[in-house]
Amino acid sequence: MADVYESPQVIPDRQFDIVYAGIGAICWLQVINGWAKVTAHFLQPGGTFYILEIHPMVWSIPQDDHGDHLVLDWPYFESEEPRCCDESQSYAGTDEVVHTRQYNTPHGLGETINSLLQAGLTLVFVHEHQRETD
Repeated sequence: MADVYESPQVIPDRQFDIVYAGIGAICWLQVINGWAKVTAHFLQPGGTFYILEIHPMVWSIPQDDHGDHLVLDWPYFESEEPRCCDESQSYAGTDEVVHTRQYNTPHGLGETINSLLQAGLTLVFVHEHQRETD
């Protein structure tokens, strides 16, 4: 097992046709430029990187009802330090967790896309999925 930023040293000679990052992955990353470099390292020339992520604005809007007011209680843009919060339920299910402290780092669209471009990836398309909430 290794830290994501150390993974090129752990498996140095592997590249893949497809590299995928799924929903909720990048909020756990404090150094998104480092993650983009790791992504580029593992992507075979001509390969495809695909990220399916929640729009960063969604992380900024609280789940609480504020009537007709739009309230932001979490930063949209990146920050030097991770944000701390306590959650009693697991993000992966309905079970309650013993250790409730979480640390997340917000990453705006510009920061995310620019980190991937600076790592040498080529942007082919951006698509926003519209999804109904429960």
